[in-house]
Amino acid sequence: MRANSNRVLALAIVLLAGCAVPRAVLEPVGGQIRILAPAPGFSPATLSRSWATEGRLDKPGRAVVVDKDGVPALRLTSGSDGFVLARLTRARLLATPYLSWAWNMGRHGGTSHPVGLVVGFNGAAPHGADGDGAMRGWLATALPRHDRRLDLVWHATALKRGSFEDRAGQTGHHYIQRGGRENTASWWLETADLADLYARAWPDDDQGRVGIVFIGIAAQPAATPAQAHVSGILLSR
Repeated sequence: MRANSNRVLALAIVLLAGCAVPRAVLEPVGGQIRILAPAPGFSPATLSRSWATEGRLDKPGRAVVVDKDGVPALRLTSGSDGFVLARLTRARLLATPYLSWAWNMGRHGGTSHPVGLVVGFNGAAPHGADGDGAMRGWLATALPRHDRRLDLVWHATALKRGSFEDRAGQTGHHYIQRGGRENTASWWLETADLADLYARAWPDDDQGRVGIVFIGIAAQPAATPAQAHVSGILLSR
C-alpha cells in the first residue's frame, strides 16, 4: 500500500510539472531582490509570471496601490476568505538573510492582524512523515514547493514583539515582528534577520541547504475586515 501511494504521488508531481505554466523566478542582483515597491498601476489582475496568488485578490478594494501619508503603498483589505500574494525567488538563506519593509497597520480584532508577510523556504526539512505532509500541502496550493513557512505578523500588544506566536506547527511558525494598538495608523520600517529566525524556529535544520523560494503578503480569514498598507519589501545580504 505504501509503494502504491508513493507511485501515485510521484505521478501527480510529474503531471503537475508537465501542465504548469513556466514561472519567472527572481534572483539576487547586486546582493538584493526588490520584492514590492509598489509601482504605479500595480494590480493583481495584471501580474507578471514572477508572482503567485491564492484566494480572491480580484475582489474590489482587496489590493490597491494608494498614496498613504506620502508613501506609495499597497493597501490590502482582509475578508472572510484568506489570500496570498507572493513573489517567486531563488535565493540562499545565508547569502541574503535580511528582509526589510515598511507597513502601516489599521485597527483589527483578535490577537494578530490578519494581514502579514510570509516567507517560504525549501531544502532542509527532514525526510519522513513531516516531509511527505509538507509536500502534500504544497501540491494543494499555487505556491512553489516549500517545506518551511514563516509568517511575520503584527500583534495586538507591543509586549509580544520579538517572540513566536505559537510553536505548534512543525513546518510553519508565526513570528511577532511588532504590535500594539497604540502603534497602528503609523509607518514603521522593519528589518528581520531571516537566518536568525529560521535557526530559532527550526534549530535542527542545516541552513546551508535552505533556499528562499517566495516572499509575499498573506491574509488570514477574518470576520471583521481590517486594512494594512505595505511598501518597500526588499531582500538583501
